[in-house]
Amino acid sequence: MLKLDQIETFLLCAELKNMGAVAKALEVSTPAISQKIAQLEASLGTTLFLRDSRPLQLTAKGRKLLVDGKRLLDLAKEVEQRAKAGSMANESLHLGLGETVTATLGPWLLAQLYDRVAELETFGGLSRPLMEKLQDRTLDVAVCTGDLVLDERWNFAEVYREAVLLVVGKKRHFQPSTGKLSDLAINAPLIGYNHQSSDQITMNRLLTLQKARFFKRVLVGSSYDLIGLVAELGAFSLVPATNIWCGRQFLNDVDIFELPSHQTSWRHMYVVGDKIENLDKQDLVATITRKTMAQYMLPELEAVSPLLKKNVKIFETS
Repeated sequence: MLKLDQIETFLLCAELKNMGAVAKALEVSTPAISQKIAQLEASLGTTLFLRDSRPLQLTAKGRKLLVDGKRLLDLAKEVEQRAKAGSMANESLHLGLGETVTATLGPWLLAQLYDRVAELETFGGLSRPLMEKLQDRTLDVAVCTGDLVLDERWNFAEVYREAVLLVVGKKRHFQPSTGKLSDLAINAPLIGYNHQSSDQITMNRLLTLQKARFFKRVLVGSSYDLIGLVAELGAFSLVPATNIWCGRQFLNDVDIFELPSHQTSWRHMYVVGDKIENLDKQDLVATITRKTMAQYMLPELEAVSPLLKKNVKIFETS
């Protein structure tokens, strides 16, 4: 196996072209330098210097190692610097943010990442397009649900989860203690999401479990529109907690209810990345996302409704 000290000695021999000079520079004996070069040649199964040549001259394989060895040492120094610094101050980060993340903790998250990387570029969208960008390496990391894609290539680090809640316009005067979701659906418009988002898929599943058939449905493209229409039309919807916060301007005109415990559904938010590449970037984004959720988003949710905060759980790392 290659050892960095052997590579360093080899590079110095190639530069000074004399083992005695290298020994003097490293304050060791000349035989020790000769032995280290011999060990390196043995591990590589090749000769690096021409025999009986003074000054030292590289073989063809030696010239190749001269290039590769410099790159190897540069990489080793970079890894050491990153480990000591605990950041990626000289690296770029191409980050994907799910639509809900963009509309809620996105600005705080990006502000926290600003000083940690040299260049920051973001892309927003649904989970499936973000996964496609990860696959073609347009993105390094994405923060999204990841529910639509199951592939062994990807690493899914959970950062937080949130419960799906029932939101009903106050005009409807709905009380879950006396009314059923299936009855509500018969009389009130359902406001859902378009584009077959993962939130809409969850909503459809919950309605199916309740055997709820709705008489009219409106599909919208944002949580702001969704909560606003629930309020204005006396409609209803099934929405994760942070999505409700996006329509906080209308919350005086809606009621929010938890689903029965046996019907509770959670949306899981992950930091997604390749299992081999960009692991340091994944760790950084996951750590900052959890911190941002705790420091900024949870207080925002509590200020709007303690029920929203109650239904968001940050994933605790060991």
